Amino acid sequence: MAEDALSREIYAIGAGPNEATALELVIKAREAAYVPIDALQAEQYLHGPMVAFNEGDLLIAITVPGNAYQRVAEICAVANAMGGRLWLVGSSAPATPHATVFTLPEQPEMLSPLLAVVPMQMLAYSLAVLRGTHPDMFRRNDPRYKEAFGLLTL
Repeated sequence: MAEDALSREIYAIGAGPNEATALELVIKAREAAYVPIDALQAEQYLHGPMVAFNEGDLLIAITVPGNAYQRVAEICAVANAMGGRLWLVGSSAPATPHATVFTLPEQPEMLSPLLAVVPMQMLAYSLAVLRGTHPDMFRRNDPRYKEAFGLLTL
């Protein structure tokens, strides 16, 4: 799956408590694999970056049952109709029969980020392996970045 992601524009969306889950993918994918990726709360994505979404782009959506599910599923249907690739974390969405689904055990929506973040971290790690980057080095194995990051306390 990660090999497929490397050749595409990647967007991640979540809503409710999983807005932070989508943002976590951005943090992990960028720091581990230096992969360009965009993530937003579902409504912000719908009214902004979705206009730039193209056929073949990848949308990773957190589709856990709860208050946010219906709206996220609708956005997934739009991305599917545009010819996008879909990876759903949580549950399937009716209008996206060809989506790859990372099914999660049923849990309250408020607790779902604890499980939904795991596929995000696994994807970031897999991207790092494929790109040949060390996911925990923060580019400090490159002297230029090591020196530059040395100016900060992390």
